[in-house]
Amino acid sequence: MGITIGVALAYAVCSIPTLGFTPGIKLSTILLATVFSSGIGIVFGVYPARKAAKLSPIEALRRN
Repeated sequence: MGITIGVALAYAVCSIPTLGFTPGIKLSTILLATVFSSGIGIVFGVYPARKAAKLSPIEALRRN
């Protein structure tokens, strides 16, 4: 959804005649950004989940 909105906004801004820009959207850039942000999300989501999974339920409740 974010990629679609970003591409649409890029074309919308570039369609303003006084600016004179052309959209330079590459598939490789979109894929790189998607892989990078997905990797960050997975790493920072899995690490705390694994750490919490190793605790006993009583210990986890006591720490909050």
